[in-house]
Amino acid sequence: MSNRKVLVMSVGGSPEPLIHSIDNIKPKLVYFIHSEKTLSVVDEINKNTKHKYDYLTKQVDNHESIEDAFEKSKEVLFELNKKGWDEITIDFTGGTKPMTAGLVLASTGDKYTDSYNYSYVGSKMSENAEVRNKDGVGIVISGHEQIKPQKDPYDTYAVLEFNRGKNFFNHYQFEAAIQNFKEAEAKLDDGELKDLAKFYIKLVNFYQKWDKFNDRIEIYNEKLDKIESFKLPSYFYKEIIQKCPNELLNNDFDNSEEFINQLNNNLEFLRLKIQNNQKEAMKYYLPDLLNNAHRKIEEGFF
Repeated sequence: MSNRKVLVMSVGGSPEPLIHSIDNIKPKLVYFIHSEKTLSVVDEINKNTKHKYDYLTKQVDNHESIEDAFEKSKEVLFELNKKGWDEITIDFTGGTKPMTAGLVLASTGDKYTDSYNYSYVGSKMSENAEVRNKDGVGIVISGHEQIKPQKDPYDTYAVLEFNRGKNFFNHYQFEAAIQNFKEAEAKLDDGELKDLAKFYIKLVNFYQKWDKFNDRIEIYNEKLDKIESFKLPSYFYKEIIQKCPNELLNNDFDNSEEFINQLNNNLEFLRLKIQNNQKEAMKYYLPDLLNNAHRKIEEGFF
């Protein structure tokens, strides 16, 4: 199998940690993001690595500008994606703080590829020797380097999936919202966030049924191994209102109190619509129909 590894590195004044990273990761290509002053460090790295590789460089004009570092890092990642490189490690060991921040920000979020790995060269744990200069708080002393893989927080906390799910829900694209929340649930290890994803799946599924003018909702019961049917208001109260994770919602968005109040208003409307006699219920079916039409107009479904 051909080597498809790419190492994208921000370059500072110390070559040793980056040499250690290259010799351990063994990439086919290294893309150095450097300042005018650290171009000479790139030359030093290339002369002293044992592993042989191709390399490219990108200069950051202002090494104290996070915006400039972000822009140049985006250019690098776009170029690599365009050329088909798909096994990319981001090493943010070297460079100024704005350079490393710009590189990390450029590589998280709406990424060109899902295969980014993150790496940082820190120090080996040692009880018998100082592994950093400046009384243990400076750079790692040569010979004590250790690669420490990092996780992308966007993946760890399923940030994109949650954001996309909410956005689809707010635009009444319920099926797409459910899919994103399911992807979040599958990705998450955090118990509370996993519970929040499950709640959102139930919530969106409910509103999808309501949007289609279903008065009942059918749910598969895993414990009983059968499908159960509920009236919408009954299901909404027992499974959404009573099991609403208020604290998790408070942490997830600002206007959670308004959101919870809206849930209660929706419950009251559904009860009046579905549980009244037919003549009285028509007072609620008509505005429900008009609201549904308004949503379709917003979506462009004329």
